[in-house]
Amino acid sequence: MPVPITLGEIRSQALGEIQALTAIHPEITPLLYREGEWLFQESDTSNKIFIVLRGTYAVEKERTGLVLDEATCDVGTFAIVGEMAYLGGQQRTASVRARTECHVLVLVPEHLETVMERFPMLTRVICRQFALRLKAANEALQELRADLVHLGGGGPPVVREAKAHLVAPGSWNLKVGRKGTTLCGLRIPPSDSLLAQGDRTGICPACEEALARGGHWAKI
Repeated sequence: MPVPITLGEIRSQALGEIQALTAIHPEITPLLYREGEWLFQESDTSNKIFIVLRGTYAVEKERTGLVLDEATCDVGTFAIVGEMAYLGGQQRTASVRARTECHVLVLVPEHLETVMERFPMLTRVICRQFALRLKAANEALQELRADLVHLGGGGPPVVREAKAHLVAPGSWNLKVGRKGTTLCGLRIPPSDSLLAQGDRTGICPACEEALARGGHWAKI
């Protein structure tokens, strides 16, 4: 369970706005998440938003152990996670876990509306992250449409190099192609013997194709 900390323990370029926000909403308490603790988990229906002020966190798919992303925040940077549950009205599609001790603010929609009305630095980060997620979703949709158009034409399938997933340094990844595209970051090293026997646990369809084209495992 996370434990409360004081504002005096926070070191962030956004400290001024954070102090002003907590003055308006004194119920907001900075929290310390220890290594291995979940900020939130996949399929969670809450609409809380998490501002990570310090520490390293990972975005994961729990069922497969796939690491989608990993980021570190310090005095000069901070990150907002879980905003899609509020801004997009969506159920959480991934989990976020503390990889090191993390200093975090937990906001509810009422708090976020105050942020957007009064605090430009925090608002810019929220809008930038939301825009990046929309851009990624749009690119994925365009690729799907292109594939469907091609299939409708009845021509031979197009063999393309699978796009790289976001992976965590130090995780095991599938390497394919001369440029070394990385796919499927796994927390547990893959077993060569199991892979040879056809065990594809935790490996996505793009990596299935890459394996068939001579991909090999490496740690980055």
